[in-house]
Amino acid sequence: MKDSGSLVECILTQLRNDAMDLDDCRSQCYDNVAVMPGYKTGVKKKITEKNHFAIFINCDNYSLNLVGVHSAKQDPIMVTFFGTIQALCVFFSRSTSCWEKLVSTIPITVKSESKTRWSSRTEALKPVSKYLNELLDLLHNIVEDADETPETR
Repeated sequence: MKDSGSLVECILTQLRNDAMDLDDCRSQCYDNVAVMPGYKTGVKKKITEKNHFAIFINCDNYSLNLVGVHSAKQDPIMVTFFGTIQALCVFFSRSTSCWEKLVSTIPITVKSESKTRWSSRTEALKPVSKYLNELLDLLHNIVEDADETPETR
């Protein structure tokens, strides 16, 4: 884990690499991790010491994303639904054979959801929604395939 000093150095290095001047900065926006907006020793404080025009703005998008992430955990039906989508991803990704069958069946791959990004659930759902029948047929064929290992079937 990085402390605020090393994070500030990373930010300043990136600004230099991008030929940007910190003196031109007029705001800074971070998520709610304590090391970022800390009033005494956080990144916000250290950047503001270097440029008092770089005011701190809380990242409401991050907070709103957390609302979506935690809301989905409150409904057992949603937990089961997205758990099933995640299980599909795990099933196909743990076996090279199954993954090859998947990519030869549908033009896009199933995706794992992120625990911290609500929008990742949409991306995880798209291939299943668009190719549900093909996925069901593929799963049925894998179950019926005598050449598959018992763990896969």
